[in-house]
Amino acid sequence: LSIIEMVYAVAAGEAEAVIGITAFGASGNTVSTGSGVIYKRVGDRYYVVTNNHVVEDAATVEVTTPDGEEYTAVVRGVDETVDVAVLYFNARELYQTAPFGDSEAVTKGTIVLAVGNPSGFDYYGSMTMGVVSGIDRYFDIDNDAVKDMFVNYIQHDASINAGNSGGALFNLDGEVIGINVIKIAATEIEGMGFAIPSNLVQAICADIEEFGVSKVKPVLGITFVDIFDNPDYFTYYN
Repeated sequence: LSIIEMVYAVAAGEAEAVIGITAFGASGNTVSTGSGVIYKRVGDRYYVVTNNHVVEDAATVEVTTPDGEEYTAVVRGVDETVDVAVLYFNARELYQTAPFGDSEAVTKGTIVLAVGNPSGFDYYGSMTMGVVSGIDRYFDIDNDAVKDMFVNYIQHDASINAGNSGGALFNLDGEVIGINVIKIAATEIEGMGFAIPSNLVQAICADIEEFGVSKVKPVLGITFVDIFDNPDYFTYYN
């Protein structure tokens, strides 16, 4: 298949797994809208991954499917550090699901397609195209002037905007290789979007499905040894 044919195939297939997410406050007011990806179906239950910041202030959550149907969704669990949330809703209708790809196989120059709902549902299911600009990008998430090594973001230049949060970053095989989460916006900056890599997302989703919480935690990787109980580790000189 040519690149054009592959783009058409994703647009007609896996891109339909990207849906709308609406978070409502306790009074019924809309507090945020975003995107989500249906990644799994079990019986009549559909599992959706999105960003935690899309649903964190919600009293109730509603999903909007490509056929215009609206369903009440349940937040199964979240990972606040990585900014991932897993929802589920029940429906007898058949909806598209999108498989996770291997984000470790993603390299600079990989052609990608971003699908989501930029600036609300008036632009539902928008698709943009770009390339991976870099891999293993890190940010100072907690504003302590130190880059946090929690998430090795995929940087890309496919256009994303507010509302794309939680939407998919596809490769040309229709696999989700990332979940869009951050865009650097400034007059002197153009085309700097970032996605959480799919391998990390998939591990978090598996935990949340089973336990309701994410057990994927950053570790420092340092082992402490008591020098008095382990003298063989050291040489002493008099």
